[in-house]
Amino acid sequence: MFKNNFNSKNPGFQQMKIGGRCPICQAMYDFQSLQILGEKDHSILVFMQCHVCQASIVSILSLDPRGMSAQGMVTDLTPEEIIKAGFTESVSVDDVLEMHIVLKKEEPIDNFI
Repeated sequence: MFKNNFNSKNPGFQQMKIGGRCPICQAMYDFQSLQILGEKDHSILVFMQCHVCQASIVSILSLDPRGMSAQGMVTDLTPEEIIKAGFTESVSVDDVLEMHIVLKKEEPIDNFI
């Protein structure tokens, strides 16, 4: 696994803080309510809901030898809907091209789904 180089005696450790804010109301997240929805390799899919405005975020947290990164987005899905949708496959180049073609057409997107 990965080597943990952080300890409380290291001067840089004091700067290591996880401090996420809601992108809607800027309230600090309560990380105790974070829900882990799934994991694969060195990444986890998490769900958080703001305790102030109730906005929901789904995020992928990844860990590699350089550190941790997070990619997230606001969603109106529930944790159950996210799991049911099965967001386990990566988006392929063909998926992107197909979506581009659909968006260029003047047909309603309902025909695509």
